[in-house]
Amino acid sequence: MKRYANKVIVVKFGGNAMGKKEYITSFANDIVLLQQVGMLPVVVHGGGPQIGEMLSKLKIKTEFIKLPMTVYDSQANFIFIKLVKGVSQQKKLNKHLLSHSIIIRTLDNYNMSDCIRVTIGTEKENKLLINSFKSFFKNEK
Repeated sequence: MKRYANKVIVVKFGGNAMGKKEYITSFANDIVLLQQVGMLPVVVHGGGPQIGEMLSKLKIKTEFIKLPMTVYDSQANFIFIKLVKGVSQQKKLNKHLLSHSIIIRTLDNYNMSDCIRVTIGTEKENKLLINSFKSFFKNEK
């Protein structure tokens, strides 16, 4: 365990398991243990019914399904996204979004260079983000 001290550990927790109280309690205890032994756990959502509900509420569910990236649910005001083509795609996407006055959070400092974090905005801002994603991935082909 010493070799993982002060290292970011990404832990995926599946959506269907989130519906069972005993699984949630056990998972939470495991995350606390990881922190207590010096690891830096980052929890990502594995899919399932909760992610569909959240994205539907944000009116972006069907838009993201058509794009080549994985979107993880969040209870915060942001969405965690893993890009299919990794760090080179992340850098190009970041540049593209900046050209549309959209600022995203890259996760290079957390050893997750193939990921970005997108803040949830207004419906107008979300539509601009979705359209910018569409234009980027259309040109990526």
